[in-house]
Formats: sequence, C-alpha cells, structure tokens
Amino acid sequence: MEPTYVIAWKSKSRGSCGRGKTLFTREDAEQMVDELNQDHPDFLHEPLDLSSPPPAVEAEPPAPGPAE
Repeated sequence: MEPTYVIAWKSKSRGSCGRGKTLFTREDAEQMVDELNQDHPDFLHEPLDLSSPPPAVEAEPPAPGPAE
C-alpha cells in the first residue's frame, strides 16, 4: 500500500492546528494517531489521506441586499 496519509493535529485548548509532513500507510497512520493521542492528550490527532479530494465546503448564501 502506498503511503498517502499524514497526521493532522489540533490543540484542544488553543485551537491551533497543523499537519505533519511524513507520509504513512493508512495502517501506520492509524497506529501513530493512537499513540500520539495517548501520549499527548491536549491534542487531537487524526489521519489525513492526501490522495482524497478535500471535502466540499458549502458557501453561505449571499445576504439579501437593500430593497430597491
């Protein structure tokens, strides 16, 4: 299996977030996430598949303009 996963992280207290640069297979990324979440409980770690398209972001509908 080709390594396409990185580890994404988010601070539970500060709201800062980021992602690693090291590529992992899915299995290795999931194992690493389990270890990191156990060793660093102030952060949430998740595997992120870089080969998947990013999730669609729904745009907010435009606010109504002034009545003419």
